[in-house]
Amino acid sequence: MPSEARAFASSDLLPAPKGRAKDFARLLTTACMLGLVVHIAFLALFYQSGAVEMVYFNVGSVCCFMLATWQAKRQRTVAAMILIGAEMVLHAVAAVIVLGWGTGFHYYLILTSPVILASTFTAWRIKVVLNTFAVLTYVALDLGYRDALPMHILDRTTVTSLHTFNLVTVLLVLSGLTTLYVRLIQQTETRLRELATTDSLTGLMNRRCVMDALEREQARRVRKPGPMALMLVDIDHFKKLNDTWGHNMGDWALKAVSKVLKEGVRDMDFVARWGGEEFLIVLPLADVDAAWPVAERLRLMVSQVTYHLPKHPLRVTVTMGLTAFGLDEDVDAVIQRADAALYKGKSEGRDRVVIAAL
Repeated sequence: MPSEARAFASSDLLPAPKGRAKDFARLLTTACMLGLVVHIAFLALFYQSGAVEMVYFNVGSVCCFMLATWQAKRQRTVAAMILIGAEMVLHAVAAVIVLGWGTGFHYYLILTSPVILASTFTAWRIKVVLNTFAVLTYVALDLGYRDALPMHILDRTTVTSLHTFNLVTVLLVLSGLTTLYVRLIQQTETRLRELATTDSLTGLMNRRCVMDALEREQARRVRKPGPMALMLVDIDHFKKLNDTWGHNMGDWALKAVSKVLKEGVRDMDFVARWGGEEFLIVLPLADVDAAWPVAERLRLMVSQVTYHLPKHPLRVTVTMGLTAFGLDEDVDAVIQRADAALYKGKSEGRDRVVIAAL
C-alpha cells in the first residue's frame, strides 16, 4: 500500500460508541446526581432537627454520591452501583434506627430494586442475589424497627415532615428514573430501526429499505399514475482503487460519492447503497427526460470530488444506468434494465450515463 494511503485518517470511519451500557451509565449518572441533591437537603433537615449523628452520617453520604457520580460519568457502572447501593442500604438502616420507622427512610430501600434490575450485569443470578438482599433488608427492618423506640426522639411535626418529604422524594425519583429509562429505550429503538434501514458506512438507505420504499411507490402509482425513474450508479475502477490504495481509501470513495448523490437530489427522492460500490436512486414523479439532466449533474459533481494526496490528487468517476418504470412493471425488471444500461456504459468506457428505454 502506498505511504500516502497509510497516512489516510480513518478515525472518521469508526462508529461512535453506543449501546445499552452507555445508556445505563447515563441513567445511573442522573440517579447519582439526584441522590446527591437529596442528601444535601438532608444535611439541613438533620441539622435543624438536632440529629447530630445523622448529620455526620450524611456528610459521608454526600461524599459517597459525589464519588458515585464521578464513577458513573466514566461508565464505571459497577463501582458506582456498589457505592450507591451500599449507601442507600446503610443510610436507610441508620436513619430508621436513629430516627424511627415513622420518618419514612425505609422507602429509599425501594429504589434499590429498579437500579439493580436495570443494571448491565450480564448474569441474572447476580441481580437476583443483590435484589433479594435488598428485599430481605427491608423486611428485617420492618419486623425489627417498625414499633421500636428510636435513639433520637423527634417531635411529631418533624417526624411527619420527614415522612412526607421522604415519601414524595422517592415517588419523584422513581417517576424521574422511569421516564428517563423509557426515553433511553425509545432512543435505542430508534437506533436499532436506523441500523435496520440504513447502511452503516454511508448513512444511506440499505437495499431492504429502498425495496420497501419502491414497493410503496409502485402501490401509490397504481392509485395515482405518474412517472418514476430509476438510476443504478457504480464507482468506476473501485477494485483497483481498493487494491492500490487500501480499503480506507475505498471507504472514503464510498462516503464521498454517497454524500454527493444524497445532496444532489430532491428530498422526495430515494438514494440507497445497493451493494458493494453500487448505488440506487429513485426519482418519483420524474420521467427519463427529467431524470437525465439530474444524472448528468450528479456524474459531473462526483468527478469533481478530490482527495488530496501529497503527490497527486485522487479522483473518482461513476457510470450510471438510467431507466423509467412502466405502470404495472415489476420492480426487479426495472432494476435489471437499469443494470444492463450500466454495464453497457462500462463497456463503452465508463464515466457516462446510459439510458435504457422501456
